[in-house]
Amino acid sequence: MDTKAINRFADIKGNQVMDAMEAIGRIFGGGKNTGIIISLSAVILPIIGFAIHEEAQKSEQEEKDRLYQEAILRQDGEIKALKTLADLYNECQTYYKEVLDAVLNSRRENSSDEQV
Repeated sequence: MDTKAINRFADIKGNQVMDAMEAIGRIFGGGKNTGIIISLSAVILPIIGFAIHEEAQKSEQEEKDRLYQEAILRQDGEIKALKTLADLYNECQTYYKEVLDAVLNSRRENSSDEQV
């Protein structure tokens, strides 16, 4: 490749870019430097906006995850409490059944003693 041709092309394109920057700067009441700043802003601001949006999404997802974990812990506590209550009711039911069986056996023994 011919480096002189490449350099001439780069000079031409570079001059065109600088002319464009100067034109943009004039629109906003400045010169070439203003055009460069505005052009860079047009590229950089969307990137910054995207980064802010991504950070907000990440924070929102973290909050959702935290609330989800909190709900799971609360639900686990409620399940344990219900199991404890169920065990207590089962113990009461077993106790009442034993008392009922004892009363029925006592009545049977009393009625069989009376018949003899």
